[in-house]
Amino acid sequence: MTPFVSKNPREAFLNYRDLDIGVNSHGKNAYAEGMVYGHKYFKETNYKRLTMILENSQKFTRKHKQTPKP
Repeated sequence: MTPFVSKNPREAFLNYRDLDIGVNSHGKNAYAEGMVYGHKYFKETNYKRLTMILENSQKFTRKHKQTPKP
């Protein structure tokens, strides 16, 4: 597992929705609200790339721990 361990302990891997840091309101200010924690978890460049990929939110659910319906 050594190659997969972060060399910088301040980096984090977000594998689940952490409700302790807040819930996204999905409004017109959602990007600005998410940017605060997005930069901390994914670094600035990765957060921008992720938001461009996830721009089409119709394919993703907005409920916690809900699987998408076919």
